[in-house]
Amino acid sequence: MKKEIIHIVTIFFVVITGGCISEFTADLPYYDQHILVVEGNIVANSEVQFYFSRTFPMNTEEIDEYKDVEVDLFVIGSNGYRSERADYLGEGVHRVLIGELNENETYGIEFEYQGNLYRSELSHPLYTPVIDSVTWVQNGEYGAIGLYISTHEDSQEQTYFIWNLEEDWRFVPFYYTEYTINTRRNVVERDPAAVNYYCWKKGRNNNVLIGTSETLTENRIIDKKLIEYDASDERFVLWYSTLIKQRRIDKGTYEYYLNKSKANQDMGGLFSSQPSEIESNIYCETDPSQKVIGYIYACMNVVEKRISIDRDEVTTPDRVSDCNLITWEEIYNMMEYNNFTYTDLYNSGYRPIGSEALGVLSWARVMCADCVVAGGSLEIPDSGKMKINRTMKKSLQIGLIYLINYFAVLGCVSEYTAELPLYETGILVVEGTILSNREVDFYFSKSIPLNSDISSAEYKNVKVDLYVVGSNGYRSLKATCWDEGLHRITLPELDENVSYGIEFEYEGETYRSELSIPQQTPPIDSVNWKQVEYEGDISLHVSLHNEGNEPVYLFWSLDEDYEITSFYRATLFIDERRDILYEDDSAPNYYCWKKSRNSKVIVGSTKALTENRLINHTIYKFQPSDERFHVLYSPLIRQRAISKAAYEYYLNKAQINQEVGGLFTPQPSELESNICCVTNSSKKVIGFVDVCMNIEEERLFISAEELTIPERIGNCNIIKMDEMVNNKEINELTYTQLRFHWKMNPVGTVLIDFKPTSIWADLECSDCREMGGTKNKPDFWLNDHQ
Repeated sequence: MKKEIIHIVTIFFVVITGGCISEFTADLPYYDQHILVVEGNIVANSEVQFYFSRTFPMNTEEIDEYKDVEVDLFVIGSNGYRSERADYLGEGVHRVLIGELNENETYGIEFEYQGNLYRSELSHPLYTPVIDSVTWVQNGEYGAIGLYISTHEDSQEQTYFIWNLEEDWRFVPFYYTEYTINTRRNVVERDPAAVNYYCWKKGRNNNVLIGTSETLTENRIIDKKLIEYDASDERFVLWYSTLIKQRRIDKGTYEYYLNKSKANQDMGGLFSSQPSEIESNIYCETDPSQKVIGYIYACMNVVEKRISIDRDEVTTPDRVSDCNLITWEEIYNMMEYNNFTYTDLYNSGYRPIGSEALGVLSWARVMCADCVVAGGSLEIPDSGKMKINRTMKKSLQIGLIYLINYFAVLGCVSEYTAELPLYETGILVVEGTILSNREVDFYFSKSIPLNSDISSAEYKNVKVDLYVVGSNGYRSLKATCWDEGLHRITLPELDENVSYGIEFEYEGETYRSELSIPQQTPPIDSVNWKQVEYEGDISLHVSLHNEGNEPVYLFWSLDEDYEITSFYRATLFIDERRDILYEDDSAPNYYCWKKSRNSKVIVGSTKALTENRLINHTIYKFQPSDERFHVLYSPLIRQRAISKAAYEYYLNKAQINQEVGGLFTPQPSELESNICCVTNSSKKVIGFVDVCMNIEEERLFISAEELTIPERIGNCNIIKMDEMVNNKEINELTYTQLRFHWKMNPVGTVLIDFKPTSIWADLECSDCREMGGTKNKPDFWLNDHQ
């Protein structure tokens, strides 16, 4: 008679290449605790994993010792086969490589644990038949969604199956937050790339999924329901995909899992089967009193089929969550009561949320606004990448992004978009130029689909072992690798009679660029600008000539500095400490400066000209309404000579920029690169490495006073001062809180309908720093603005 019953949990882990493994709880006699548990199966020509653990009482808090069971494990066969000893990976996981199996032989496992020898019964490996189909059906509008499988066996022998599901799904948290806390403890808009909104989850269904044709007239299974989910399940928020793995098993294995499933369903009943009473095929040879839970079987192959369900294909109810918004008033009271800053609130597990319904900023718990905290991952599973690729294929709009930051003075690096065949994403991209007697930068990245939500960090952060090499045996020091694919190297004076290139290693392969002679850049004769028509486009021009009769091929880049102004000249500011407004007639946030590098591909040649010179060659055009011409614009025009091959490469690249999406647009991978993988010719590379002795540069200044510029349109929201003060008093807010709520600054007095009126205006209309400008005025600037 059973004197005392306690709950025992059997630890079952997911077996990667094994059969169905389910975690279940059952009643065990007190003396049956700490029983050895073995899970896994034998698959031909596979690397398989076996999991060893021990049962433990349900209310046990420390379970590591029950999971961390290490044994000396081997796979054995009736023909004398004995595998290599399994590798122990920790937490009870043992990995073993299994070779070809003979269907006429029998196989099992043998292991030693705590001085005892254990073996499983040997069984014949069975061939798994094909899966005929997997389908899904939703039971009416908003009804449950079920997965179904069909399979058959050609022989008349009764067949038994086990299935397991490896699931991936994409989801979003309940709220989208576009705000964060900056280092100054203020709530600011978040970089969209840093918002953890789209995430992926992986799961393995732990139900015992078995089936048989034993009671059927034909040896086939048609539309057997494997699993059913409620339509409100998180799996169907955006996209769900499961890989169904099918294995054929023998009758003994089937009965073991059938009893195991019954133990799950009847768990806790007075007459429930005890796990230790379920017939195991593993025994202790040296001490028969030692019990083991588990069943080992062998199969020749595993058959897989994937099914996916898109959110648009099912009807799902509105999401229900306990993610209640916390109003600004509640947050403000919480901060006042606890003497919290925004940073304290953020660190306490709350996130600012934009709420149009409330008209103000609200907050929510972090798990409701961050998909990573909600258990997701930003890493896209292989099934997700397949989904993205299929989406790209349907739209025929695959882009290529060159994930490259600014180049210092090494030549043109342009970001461009182009169509790329699906299978050619992930191509290595190399940008950089070899320059004499300079510190030069090379950027390494990989191509990605333009409208993919894949995080770009992994594509930018490509690290290689890079050297500059010469035909005379020259080999530079190894380049220093910085962040985001940047590799920096200092080069000495180059020999104009020696050819140079790069050599690098990446993921075990060696790559080289073609060696080429350094090009000599001719001097710039002049640079100028023109505005031919009233309020017409503003163009930049360069003139040069080259000695000798050989045509010259050239590349230009623009390093730009310009001065901007906010739309309103704000002279009124908030004293946060005293909660008052004060005047500053100097308008310190009216003038700002910006820097940029123009990414357009700009090349030219004297090849088709009667003289070896260019006169007022147009290199760029701007619209007069461009912010560059608010006050003063100064481009530094850099010129360098390139080879004919480089010229043709950049010319084709420019064509892709202009014709992106066209039916006959050249593919980026079709661009004639001069970089190849010498150890694996199938590896493609995009990029062109050229060599140059010198760079010529000239700076221009263009003042707004020299141009005809159309009237500037601000598109600014404003609120009159008396209305804002009234709002402040009614809601008992400070000026700082007003600024935060309305995203506005006090401006001062302006003319509205020819009447002087004191106003507040949008941040970006009243503070040039909100337009992306800085107060870092270049040393060479021509005016005295501050």
